[in-house]
Amino acid sequence: MLFGRRSNPTVDYRAMHDCAGCKGGVQAEAGTEEEAPTLSISTRYAKTNFLGRVMLEVLVKTRYTGRSNVSPRLVHRGMACSLPVFPERKMFIQNFGMATWPLRLPIKKALRRALEAGARGVLIDARNETPPREMSQSAQREFQHYLAELGLTLTGFCFPTRHALHDSRNLDQRLSAIKQSMQFCASMKTRVLLVDVGTLPPLNEKTQAELKLLTDVLTDLATQGNYLGVTVCITPAGGDLAQLRELLDQIQSGPIGINLDPATSLFNDQNPTDIVRQFHDRLQHVTARDATRSRDGVGQETAIGRGEVAWEEVLAVLAEAEYSGWVTVQRTSGEKPGIDMENGIKYLQNIWLD
Repeated sequence: MLFGRRSNPTVDYRAMHDCAGCKGGVQAEAGTEEEAPTLSISTRYAKTNFLGRVMLEVLVKTRYTGRSNVSPRLVHRGMACSLPVFPERKMFIQNFGMATWPLRLPIKKALRRALEAGARGVLIDARNETPPREMSQSAQREFQHYLAELGLTLTGFCFPTRHALHDSRNLDQRLSAIKQSMQFCASMKTRVLLVDVGTLPPLNEKTQAELKLLTDVLTDLATQGNYLGVTVCITPAGGDLAQLRELLDQIQSGPIGINLDPATSLFNDQNPTDIVRQFHDRLQHVTARDATRSRDGVGQETAIGRGEVAWEEVLAVLAEAEYSGWVTVQRTSGEKPGIDMENGIKYLQNIWLD
């Protein structure tokens, strides 16, 4: 076991047809880990009971998988049954979203485009697409209502900055703007705000002051986030992961989350699966980007599936870590980012379905 945190026994969900030997009704049988509990639903019960019909439809039509340690196998009892048997799948990541700002469209058109692309949620640029100072309470309610009409979930906001989070240049103004965006997140009922932390300085005598400043800044934001119910999420972008882990563990005033960006990991000679293993308990968001690196080490973003990121491995490790949050597809370059992101969602969904 990769993370050593799962304790639930494996469960097999079994749907029964109305055949010889079926007694009708829903039966739940407890068993050991080797002989797991089963859930049996006969079609006779489904035809005469609304709950049974709903349960059967959920199991059969959606191929329900449940948690990552659930191994659904639809089987039957009796010779006359013809219920298909679906392959076992352990992944349960279903929340695929899309970033809106790469579309370069007005925000409402961007939301509709994301919906058409198959996204279930959207990540929005709080600094440029929905500046908090321009979003009155009535505007926020209208925006939330529009999202609800489209059936989209607001996965979170990002707040891009020109400099690293702890850069001393214009630090007070930067922190004030980030805190304003955190308040905006709380008002919009979302808990995730992505911010740029930059490359973690190495631990030595020359960088002690810089590292202390970074710790103080994150502590300040964690305190604010604990009050508002908003988690600031940083993206590891180079540096020692164990050092970053130790730094974050020192912050006790509130939560600081991790955003996984495999492309950023690739640019900085980091393995995205190592980041999941190191920060699985802090992982709050995944930004799905792909990239390649040339022989001289220069990185270039690509469409998902055309780069060097091993997505099958990344999604498998996320599932093993029981990550159930959002995987947001993003394309910051290219001639047709909208098409690339749409294809990226399909690519990741196909991996999950295989």
